[in-house]
Amino acid sequence: MNLKAQGDAATDILARAPGLYSVVNARLDCLWVSDDLASLRADPGGSVLGFVSVDSIERVRSALTSVCEDGGSVTDLPIHLSGSGGSTTALMQAWAIDDSRDQMGIAFIPLRNGWDGELDSAFIEAAETRDHILNAAGDAIYGIGLDGTATFVNKAAVDLLGWRHEDIIGIGVHEVHHHSHADGTPYPREDCPIYAAIRDGQVHRVDEEVFWTSEGEAVPVEYTSTPIIVDNEIKGAVVVFRSIAERLAIEAHRDAAFAEVDNLRNMLETLLDSAGEGIYGLSSDGEATFINKTAEKLLGWKQSDVVGRSIHEVHHHSHPDGSPYPREECPIYAAVKDGAVHRVDSEVFWTRDGKAIPVEYTSTPIMRDGRPDGAVVVFRDISARKKLEQERDQAFGRVQDLNRQLEQEREYLREEVDHAIDFGEIVGESDSLKHTLAQIEAVATTPVNVLVHGESGVGKEMIARAIHARSDRADKALVRVNCASIPEHLFESEFFGHVKGAFTGAHRDRVGRMQLANGGTLFLDEVGEIPLPLQSKLLRAIQEGQFEPVGEDQTQTADVRIVAATNRILKEEVKAGRFREDLFYRLSVFPIEVAPLRERPADILPLALHFVDIICANLGKDRLTISQRDAEVLQQQDWPGNVRELKNFIERAAILSKGNRLRVDLAHAGDGGPPASSVAPVLESDEYITDAEFRDLEKRNIRAALEASNWRVSGDGGAAALLEVKPSTLAYRIKALGIKKID
Repeated sequence: MNLKAQGDAATDILARAPGLYSVVNARLDCLWVSDDLASLRADPGGSVLGFVSVDSIERVRSALTSVCEDGGSVTDLPIHLSGSGGSTTALMQAWAIDDSRDQMGIAFIPLRNGWDGELDSAFIEAAETRDHILNAAGDAIYGIGLDGTATFVNKAAVDLLGWRHEDIIGIGVHEVHHHSHADGTPYPREDCPIYAAIRDGQVHRVDEEVFWTSEGEAVPVEYTSTPIIVDNEIKGAVVVFRSIAERLAIEAHRDAAFAEVDNLRNMLETLLDSAGEGIYGLSSDGEATFINKTAEKLLGWKQSDVVGRSIHEVHHHSHPDGSPYPREECPIYAAVKDGAVHRVDSEVFWTRDGKAIPVEYTSTPIMRDGRPDGAVVVFRDISARKKLEQERDQAFGRVQDLNRQLEQEREYLREEVDHAIDFGEIVGESDSLKHTLAQIEAVATTPVNVLVHGESGVGKEMIARAIHARSDRADKALVRVNCASIPEHLFESEFFGHVKGAFTGAHRDRVGRMQLANGGTLFLDEVGEIPLPLQSKLLRAIQEGQFEPVGEDQTQTADVRIVAATNRILKEEVKAGRFREDLFYRLSVFPIEVAPLRERPADILPLALHFVDIICANLGKDRLTISQRDAEVLQQQDWPGNVRELKNFIERAAILSKGNRLRVDLAHAGDGGPPASSVAPVLESDEYITDAEFRDLEKRNIRAALEASNWRVSGDGGAAALLEVKPSTLAYRIKALGIKKID
């Protein structure tokens, strides 16, 4: 019969039938329960095992599984039922409802007056076995149901608290013996960890509370409340507890004994601490036995740091210069060995912070039965006596260090000042330069390394300086290294420095460029020229920030940002095996390409004007102007030497120019550039030239016409016809100006 297929009326009739009945599925979930069975617990849903006591669950589960699998039935199986009102003994009947065995019917028949025969004996034997187990336990045990009432209590619990079975079974245990704190204040049930196990399903352990006996006495206990969980449902809890009164009494006695020992110790420590000198004691094997407050204050070592340890290894392990001080040479231990008093005033003790304190001390042996059995050491700080000498030596050393550092930095800064003359801001108006400036702004404030690529003379160093000036390191040095100018055998010394005597010619210490750039920026110009064998050392210094000066074993650190520049294509150098790939990727985190000047003609005139201002100021000249024609001539040049060539050209023109106009033509004449005729000035409406300039212009103009006519003066196609003058007039001017054909 499938109850789900039946009408509500039939189901309602069955539900009202007197008795404890249920229909379950193969998973033992209740599909239907009678009203009487449902009344046994607050939530009648879920598994039928929820109606069964803990000691009967496995028996019921096994029997019902057999019915489901074999299709048989169960009759008169003795079990215990559990409900909100307690537990009762019953016989269980079970049978399969249909051939599919998906549903089973169950009937529970309560045994109010027990039963006879073998069944009764089995229950009695099981109950007695359970009682024997519980009563044999040395710890007190009781169980509680979901409502918090006691379901069982063992003999140890009765003996400990005095509450009889009939006094506690079915009663809320909290109200019986856990109602108050040790001081008598009320203990709310909702705060009780015992019941917390029923609420949250967790194990709760407590060792600082009391249970109250039937005589009203508080017994200190430690207890564990463990939930009883069946099929993921909490059925109650088991509480195991024991008295800790004896343990607390022992602890109290121990504390009293310790207090007495502490009083004696305090008296001795007070006497020792009253002394103005540091004092400590040694055992016969050299371990510290006590140390007074003055010693703690002088050295920073506490009692716990020193007692039981070899005092020599704690604060007497080294000489003032840091060299090891062997224990067998220590005068402190000599007193333990030879029984004599030893006084010393030329040594140091080391503090907890690693500071050496000059001291004078006396080590006096403790004699027992005529033999040394330890020692007492009394010492004082003599820093004040040696303070002036120490400060003088330190000051002298600092002066020497500073002089050496200043000399090294002065040498470098002299080079930098010479190199930085005429350095100005980046000038130009081209889109290419604007893109480069945008890249500078983007990367300057970051810590990443930058690789600047471009032809010689494009201003790669100015890019590096602009990055540094806009970075967080601007207040520190920008140190430049021209990698192409360093001999291979001096590479390490130049980058990492050296100590005096490291190699032939190392007459003094030298600080390397890495150290000079610490906190700032290191500009590696022509980085592609670094020899391959030396690139790995540079990689380590860049990657780890660590290096060793030549001739020194001590590793130094430097926080350096790298800006590298090259006119080589490093990727091709890597493929050719002339440049390390890992170094390339370490340097080129952010590449910047600087276009040659021929690809950005819009920058030529602004640069020329900028150079004119600087050069005229340096030469003490009035500012020279640049005509439109000269500007066009400048912009038409390729400038293979880029900005450097343009600057040199402007400087040469400024030196040769007279008056207030820059003579571009004179600069060209001096460097084998275009012929004078090609750069002859074209005067604007408001321009003028000197008489000498005019004659020079006329001479060049006539020579150009003669060369164009193959030096024929008259006739068609002659120079006179080209210049639109009479042949006689042209002949006169040729003679007057001294123009001659050059073979």
